Amino acid sequence: MTTVAVTATDVQRLLNALHGDESVLYISIDSGAPEIDVWVDTYVHHARIITNRVDLIDWIGENPDADTIAECLPGLQDTVDQIIEDL
Repeated sequence: MTTVAVTATDVQRLLNALHGDESVLYISIDSGAPEIDVWVDTYVHHARIITNRVDLIDWIGENPDADTIAECLPGLQDTVDQIIEDL
């Protein structure tokens, strides 16, 4: 299966999510090809979750600068690659 790249925009979308602490960054395959999306954890299959908002804020803070976000991307990408491999 094709992998997708997690971006700074994805991270920012999670930090700004309307559902706050219940929000997760996850792999959606609803449209066929995998995509990274943000939604409420209750409605997302656990095995497709990349990270949740609370853990992300613990890791990089609530208002990280661009450099901090860039530094977290490789770790998030490793998780994305593993999820895609396991699908």
